Amino acid sequence: FEGLTMARSSLQTLLRLRKMAVDEAHAKFAGALDLALAAAAQARAAEGRIADEMTAASAIDASDAAVEAFGRWLPRGREVVAKARAQHDRTEAELTTVRASVDAARADLKLVEKLIEDQVVARVLADERRVQTELDERGPRHSAPCPD
Repeated sequence: FEGLTMARSSLQTLLRLRKMAVDEAHAKFAGALDLALAAAAQARAAEGRIADEMTAASAIDASDAAVEAFGRWLPRGREVVAKARAQHDRTEAELTTVRASVDAARADLKLVEKLIEDQVVARVLADERRVQTELDERGPRHSAPCPD
């Protein structure tokens, strides 16, 4: 029984560790998701700025100076958009990696939970076999016939 108790204790410790790993993975996922959402917002904002500037420069009442200023600014605006999109792509890739680590941590946790469940089932079956063996060793008990 000592070995079984140690195994049970080890599995309980492993279960706690796996739960901590899942919690850590979820926290990393939340951080990665925040970064990805922020990067997406920055990319949208940069794209929106180009659209706004283009609208202003192409307005019927826009001056030639406004159109020229837009033309000079546009390469910088596109560079900002490209950087924002690249940052968004990096955060999305990181999010995918972190999502995989969450899935792996959950799978590890489920495995330990299954091992504990199997251990409990094995213990119940062993107890049932032990009781049955004891009953078998005692032999059938016949009650003595009652005198009439």
